[in-house]
Amino acid sequence: MLMATQVNPKDVTDIRKLFQTMDKDDSGSLTIQELRSGLQNLDGGPDLIKQVMKADFDNSGEISYTEFLAATLSVDIYMREDYFNGAFKMLDKDKSGKIDVNEILSVIGTGSVKNEVLVAKAVREIDENGDGEISYQEFMVMMAKGTDLEERL
Repeated sequence: MLMATQVNPKDVTDIRKLFQTMDKDDSGSLTIQELRSGLQNLDGGPDLIKQVMKADFDNSGEISYTEFLAATLSVDIYMREDYFNGAFKMLDKDKSGKIDVNEILSVIGTGSVKNEVLVAKAVREIDENGDGEISYQEFMVMMAKGTDLEERL
């Protein structure tokens, strides 16, 4: 979802229009009923509905525009280095050029010990040189593999 916050609105005009069309009550989020109604007749609709529902990162039972965007971004948009750079800078709070566990927790929240354990584990998996932090290069390698930091948590 972090990458979805970095996307240029021009790159996602069609996705935005689809979201707005499905948001029948103009609430700014989609219920499961709105998703089913809007996507069921598309090719791969049932699979797309499942994919979008997995993007309910805040477990609200509804899909916000950012969550919808994260679930539907195409690889050619998603895999742009300027978006990676923006996402990395968003996490690199102290501007050290590296991301540590505390910086990630400050963005996603420290709601539980489980979150802290999962974040520490993800950092260890991504941290190729073993210094306890994620460099921009390590971040890029993770993204090139097609995985998102949030997927590791």
